[in-house]
Amino acid sequence: HVEYDNTIADLFGLSSSWGASFAPDNVVHGYNNSAAGLQVSSLLADQYMNAAEEIANQAVSARAEQLIPCGVLERSVDCAEDFLIEQGTRIFRRPLNSSEMDFYLGLFEDIYYEDGFNEALEWTLAALLQSPHFLYRSELGTAQGSGAFHLTSWEIATELSYLIWQTTPDDELLSLAQSGELLDAEVVNQKVEQMLLDPRAAQTVAGLSEQWLSLDMLPIVPREGEYEVLTQELRAQMGMEINKFIRSAFSEDSSLSGLLLADYS
Repeated sequence: HVEYDNTIADLFGLSSSWGASFAPDNVVHGYNNSAAGLQVSSLLADQYMNAAEEIANQAVSARAEQLIPCGVLERSVDCAEDFLIEQGTRIFRRPLNSSEMDFYLGLFEDIYYEDGFNEALEWTLAALLQSPHFLYRSELGTAQGSGAFHLTSWEIATELSYLIWQTTPDDELLSLAQSGELLDAEVVNQKVEQMLLDPRAAQTVAGLSEQWLSLDMLPIVPREGEYEVLTQELRAQMGMEINKFIRSAFSEDSSLSGLLLADYS
């Protein structure tokens, strides 16, 4: 759900709290991002649908000039096709194939001739945001003929971005995927080193560490007697202190023993 909110913010420039309001993910051994545990209930499916419709409405209403690749007088089916080529690639983290283009362009046309461009674009965007190709990350690769599969450059870009930044690939990663450069291991290594310097990488490690150390219990674990001083304000400050400490240790490339045995905070 954190990845969902980060992705919406990066795709559309919207301050997203939709993910935070979703039904909680299953926790497996303390971690909330275990693929085997991430089952989609009917409630979560409804929440995905409602969020997609609200996001599409806000994006088209507030961010139309940034999203739509043509002027007001040029908004037509051709413009919608350009939108699918440009924004569809960002949303699916890969270019839409021909059958997908036909499907979404057909959906757009069905609404466009009745209700106009913006209405058609809004519902087309809502449909894109409910697609499994947006909601889920599949690493299927392409068959090599010997029983082996190689990840595509688009899958590598997505894997790196969500692993290190917990969000959708940025324009530079998508460009490297488009050119096929991410199929070169040396390019991947160089890109990873660059990505690890971004503050988002430290925050990803801090979030993982908080799950590892069960720090999600910090705001709610009961303490009585001499621990009455442990107010909600103090608990929040303790959590902030640990988060900053872990991020600092990561950014300074401290060792694991340095993290666990440090005599400072």
